[in-house]
Amino acid sequence: MTDERKFGGGDQEGKKSRDYYEILGVSHEADEAQLIGAYRRLAMQFHPDRNPGDKAAEEEFKEINKAYEVLSDPEKRRNYDSSRRDSERTNEITVQAERRFLSELQGGPGGFGVYVAEARLLGIRPRRIKELIESEQAREVLKQNVISTIKKVPGYGDWLNYAKSWKTAGIDVSGYVRLPEVIEMLERHAMNTLKMMGGKDHSGFLSFVVPWERAGIRLRYAAQSAEARTYLTDQAMQIIRGGSFNDALSFLHLAQDWEGEGVELKHLVNSAEAQAILTRNAERQLAGARESGSAGPGKRFFRAFVGAWENAGWQPPPEIENEFNTT
Repeated sequence: MTDERKFGGGDQEGKKSRDYYEILGVSHEADEAQLIGAYRRLAMQFHPDRNPGDKAAEEEFKEINKAYEVLSDPEKRRNYDSSRRDSERTNEITVQAERRFLSELQGGPGGFGVYVAEARLLGIRPRRIKELIESEQAREVLKQNVISTIKKVPGYGDWLNYAKSWKTAGIDVSGYVRLPEVIEMLERHAMNTLKMMGGKDHSGFLSFVVPWERAGIRLRYAAQSAEARTYLTDQAMQIIRGGSFNDALSFLHLAQDWEGEGVELKHLVNSAEAQAILTRNAERQLAGARESGSAGPGKRFFRAFVGAWENAGWQPPPEIENEFNTT
């Protein structure tokens, strides 16, 4: 619920005048006798002779006299009542307009930009609009807007267009992108991008994280997290388990891509599991080469297999290396 003490009538300057009926403690429908009775009672209570040296009582006495002077004169009372009703209508319009402000703020920059123009037509001054924009309620609305927008569309280009739209409406939302919850979402998106195509879409990862550096958000370190290292290691080992010539090229590309992000994968090709897999596959290729004879394709397949995996960092056992050099 909107706090009307904060959002209602805030565009008025200076001290708000007290209602004359309120000063005398009578209703707006009070007749002449009720006015006289209230005036006499209050005038006696706050008269300076009864309150010597009391400045507050003296000021109250002056207001009582001013209120009675206006309300006891039929013409002055009619003018005052007319002015009071106009003021109340203006305040009500202001309260409604400021409530609508928050509603339009929640709707996004498009509708809000239109509303700013309407608000000025309704008499809400630019200074008051600025006060509303900087209010705690408005900041919370903008914060939730930014979180919701990045959650749905995390790309930097989309965010930039969103921020520019708000800037056109006179609001800078660039700082909200550095909120801890927003950064946490972006890091999660970066991790999801890293996992696309089994870690093989390194360029896609870069296209997501690098633009965000312009906003001061460093996401490339996501690749060095424990979760990322574990995932990329698993993907690299799955490629090695394929153990084919083409898998050697895939492993090499994967290792080279993520090496630039500080993730070392090449050593995996010489792990105990990788050695067992690649040695077994090389021996099968060698057996095929021997069966096909010197004129058969087996020799080429064997050399291509060993050469490809050596290029990927594999250090074959001596017997395989010797056969490779002499075949």
